[in-house]
This record gives sequence, structure tokens and C-alpha cells, in this order.
Amino acid sequence: MNYLDFKQRYIDTEVNFDGKYGNQCTDVYRQYCKELGVPQSPPVKGAKDIWTTYLPNYFNRFTYAKGDIPAQGDICIWDIGEFGHVALWDNGNQNNFQALGQNWQEGDGSGKLRIEYHPSYNHVLGWLRLKKEDSMISEDAQRALKILEQYKVDAQHGNLEGAISSLVGNAKDYKDLENKVNELTLKLTELESKLATVITEKNQYATLYNEEKSKPKTNIDDLPKWEAIGLLIKFLFKK
Repeated sequence: MNYLDFKQRYIDTEVNFDGKYGNQCTDVYRQYCKELGVPQSPPVKGAKDIWTTYLPNYFNRFTYAKGDIPAQGDICIWDIGEFGHVALWDNGNQNNFQALGQNWQEGDGSGKLRIEYHPSYNHVLGWLRLKKEDSMISEDAQRALKILEQYKVDAQHGNLEGAISSLVGNAKDYKDLENKVNELTLKLTELESKLATVITEKNQYATLYNEEKSKPKTNIDDLPKWEAIGLLIKFLFKK
């Protein structure tokens, strides 16, 4: 979403990004960042604190000097009163301008997003301008570069390319080791399955044995004569 899309979508609406304190000017800034796909900067007490807490990976910061004119969609920041003010520059010249903002006149969080008229640049610290996408460096990419730089120092590689090549080699060795570990894990799983089968069969045989053992022994004197004769014949033939 670009500035004009944002303006068309939210103008004359109540923008309350955090759901607290009513419709503040900082809510517009945070909603704008969200729509731009930019991470949120740290929490602030007032809008003027955005000047020092903005994310330099995503915005360029321009300090106001007399005669400077922002670009449409730039995030203007004022150091005025206790909390300051923030709004999006819409149009104007080096003397006066209009900005898309909220809570400039009301001051109590009851207003809506509208075009504000500013007769001068008094108290304007400057503005933030979104960097082009190809110049943005994500936090993950920054961490990766820091790791490579530190690896270059620790491993005493002469340049960043050498550090990357060495890391790639180490990563390959690690991948090979990981594959071997996975193979051993698979074999161990198979052995555990076979062992579980053996234990199950052993328990089954033990159960059958205990059942047979627990059966009362037959006394030949208690058998009818014809059963006793049959047992005697079986015994003689086994011999």
C-alpha cells in the first residue's frame, strides 16, 4: 500500500491502532507502518520520541532545514508540547503545507483522520522517508551479516567471501554428519522395534508356561480305567 491508497482508505475514519487512549496521532504512524509492511518501532511516550526510536533499516531521516520540502507520504515529526506530533506530509511548499493527521486540534483522542493545515514548519524536527525495497535490510539479514563478520574475525579469514566459503564448507560437513546421525537413528529405531517384538513373544510364552504350570496335576488313580490304559499305551510307545 502506498500513501495515496492509505489516504483514500483511512481518511475521515477513527484510527486507533493500539485500542488505547483514543485516536492519537501515533496511531496513524503505526497504522501507516503496518500498511507499508514495515515493523513497528519501539513504544514511545509521545510522538516526538519517534524521531529517536524510528527504524533506520526501513526509513531515511531528514532533519528540517529552512527551505526544505518533504515528499508526499513522508512522516513529519514535531517537537511541540509535552508529547509532540506526527503526521503524513500531503502537499505544500517551503512555507506552509498540509498533512494527513489526527488529534492535532482536538488533543483528547476524539478526532478522525483528516487533512491538517500548517501555516509554517515551526517545531518540525524533520521527516522519515521510506527506503526503496532494494535498499532495505531486514533484521535477519543484519544478524546474518554480523555473524559472518564475527566469523571472519574469529577464524582469521581475510575477507567476507572467505568467511562465507568456509561457512559453506562447514555447513556441508555438518549436513553429512546430520545425515549419518539420521541413519543411525533409523537403525536404532528398527532395533528397538525388533527388541519390542522379542519381548512381546517372550511374555506370551511365559504366560502360556505359567498357565500350564498352574494347572492341577492329574493322578492316574483318579482316571477311569480306559483313560489310564490309554495313557499307559502312549507311554509304552514313546519308549
